[in-house]
This record gives sequence, structure tokens and C-alpha cells, in this order.
Amino acid sequence: MIAYNVTEPGIEQEMNRMEARENLCDAKIGGVYSVAGMELPKPTQMRLIALGLTRGTNLTVLNKKHSGSVIFYVRGTRLAVGRKIAENIYITSKTE
Repeated sequence: MIAYNVTEPGIEQEMNRMEARENLCDAKIGGVYSVAGMELPKPTQMRLIALGLTRGTNLTVLNKKHSGSVIFYVRGTRLAVGRKIAENIYITSKTE
């Protein structure tokens, strides 16, 4: 676990910026988004990259389940990820 000293300049702002990022769980059904990044275990991240989910890739949210799972369309195919993965895929809106 990494401990941050919030008295260091810039650390508090960086932590606030990270908390303010929109993740895939926050996405609206039908919305078009761009992948901004991922914070996942290396094997999971490498698998998603192999499936085409890379930074800058556009995706469209098709459905969201009450359990937190998200189904989305990316690079010509539908993918589904669970809540824990979706919470760590960061996106930016393309439909504003």
C-alpha cells in the first residue's frame, strides 16, 4: 500500500483529480465515450488491450445491469465487464 503525505505540493490535487475522473460505471446507456485509461491488474489490463480496449478508443455503452456490469460496443464487437473492472476503466465523453 502506498502512503501519501498530503502536505507535499501537488499530491492532494492529484488525488482529487483521480477521484473526479469518470469511469465506465458512470456512463449513460447510449453514450459514446473515449477510453482515457485503466488502473487494473496487469493480466486484466493486457487482456482488455488485446481485445482492442486501448487509450483513445471509442466505445458505446449498450446496457448496464443492477449488479454494476456494463455491456459496451468497441471496435466492431460487444464486450461485457463486471463492476470491479468497469470502475477502473476511465472514460471521457464524446457526446457533449
